[in-house]
Amino acid sequence: MKIKNKGFTLVELLAVIVILGLIALIAVPIVLNNIKKTKEDLYDTQIELIKAGALSYVTGVIADPSVNTAISSMVKSHEAGIVNIKLAVLEQAGAVEVNVLNPFCDGDNKYFSPDFTTIEIRYDGKEFDFDVYYDVSSGDKYEELKNSCVAKRG
Repeated sequence: MKIKNKGFTLVELLAVIVILGLIALIAVPIVLNNIKKTKEDLYDTQIELIKAGALSYVTGVIADPSVNTAISSMVKSHEAGIVNIKLAVLEQAGAVEVNVLNPFCDGDNKYFSPDFTTIEIRYDGKEFDFDVYYDVSSGDKYEELKNSCVAKRG
């Protein structure tokens, strides 16, 4: 009677491990790159939502000039100017949601800082333009904004 050995040889197992290693070597950088791109896209979307909230806020100021006299006086006189407001102002006005998600933050601190995230409202006498940055006196404001992380509030 002949005995049949069942199983894989060491060479077969090593071949499978090498193939799996090659697949991982190719797949991991692709997955990590996709995660980074997704974070960048979400970040850009959040910034656009903040800018849309700033436009909503400015529209509200035009309707009720007492809300922000600096903006309303620029509009009334058609004079160019710049007004800086904090994200907290837009949150209080209901122009953006409280706790705007920052995709570059991890752990419990996942949101833009309402006290340091600044919206620059520029008016050229005819139309508005908006920019969002982190309120610091030195360094790259935009890179700092990506690291502006606070815990959920309210």
